Amino acid sequence: MCIINYHYIQNFMIQKISIIQYYLLLSLPLMLTTGPFLPDLVISLIGILFLLNFYLKKNFNLFKLDIFGKIFFLWCVYLIVLSILSTNPYLSLEASLFFFRFGIFAYAVRDIIDSNQKLKVFLFILFSSVVLVLINAYFQYFLGADLFNNEYDNYRITLLGDEKFTGHYIVRMIPIIFAAILLIYYKSPFLIFVLMVIFILSDVIIFLSGERTSFFMISLFTLMILFLISKWKLLRILTIFISVLLIYFILNNDSHLKHRMVLQTLNQTESSVTFSPEHDLLYESAINMFIDNKLFGFGPKIFRIKCSDEKYGKDSFGYKDKILAWEDNKSCNTHPHNIYLQLLAETGLIGTLPVIALYFYISYLLFKHLVNIIFLRRYLFSDYLVCLLISVFIQLWPVMPHLSFFSNRTNVFLFLTFGLIMAYQKKNEKKND
Repeated sequence: MCIINYHYIQNFMIQKISIIQYYLLLSLPLMLTTGPFLPDLVISLIGILFLLNFYLKKNFNLFKLDIFGKIFFLWCVYLIVLSILSTNPYLSLEASLFFFRFGIFAYAVRDIIDSNQKLKVFLFILFSSVVLVLINAYFQYFLGADLFNNEYDNYRITLLGDEKFTGHYIVRMIPIIFAAILLIYYKSPFLIFVLMVIFILSDVIIFLSGERTSFFMISLFTLMILFLISKWKLLRILTIFISVLLIYFILNNDSHLKHRMVLQTLNQTESSVTFSPEHDLLYESAINMFIDNKLFGFGPKIFRIKCSDEKYGKDSFGYKDKILAWEDNKSCNTHPHNIYLQLLAETGLIGTLPVIALYFYISYLLFKHLVNIIFLRRYLFSDYLVCLLISVFIQLWPVMPHLSFFSNRTNVFLFLTFGLIMAYQKKNEKKND
């Protein structure tokens, strides 16, 4: 009798934990609009519940992880060791000690999204969140204040809170929404029309948000899907045409936006080697730090300390003498605004190679898919998988400014996409068994 009760309680707990995980995941798209704290709390809770469930099921075995999981968690151990050996262990451990939570979150997503029905509900939440963000953004741009009374500063559009990451949010959500609709609703004329409207509204608001990197990312995503997916290409071409016309019209009537997105961009790129003099100096500092410690770097989150050293921030471009009203210490920031240079400076070649290898692997898969289309007239991967792979590809694209590699604002989106890819692979493996 005791044994029966024990198993009953165990199964009951497993079921309840799975349900809580699922609802936590459903809350994530909205939490991502509020700032870094709540989404980090959500993925941490999902990860803890995931591990608790594995403990109850008694089938967790680190050695049974796939090769990517093994490399990732070993890499996390490496980061922790680097932090302990760094010049400021407490600061460095803030970035590295619990970085493994993102990997656990990805595996949790894999197990939570185990059916199309669950993906449908998650798609609905994603879609609703993006629509809410779009409405809020257009209110702010055209009326001067959003639904939460955050005023437009003629420079950047805010999310639902006071976070100025509207473009950042939308450009990472659109590929997931597009992928899920292609998988589940590709025959629905109504959804085709709705997606067309969402694409146009998203293209325009990303441009209006003033986030040049996000606008580049949505443009790159669009270009790649035109070559790599099998459905709805003409739809996307039509939406691009309409979006360009709307953006052109708005540019001619908004001098602030024209200055930010066109004139300032041209001026910065003409007067710098990369994207701006500030980026040049930050990149130079990171490269000099890497040269000084090629294998191991200085430890996660230590760039902000070392970059103030004149040994690394040299201003080889002579910007201090060329540019009027130049402020000192432009060679230093919390991070160098490029994830690869940040990793080289903070984790060395050993810490950077796994990320580079991942990027080349994703690139290889997409290139292989393209070769099959061109020469064999065959689509190697589903449109759903291709969209998710492109999403990872553009998030890790090396030649653009990035947020900090260790930022949860970066990694929640990235590892959510990894989790959805793994869920799709797991589902296909079950079909083939």
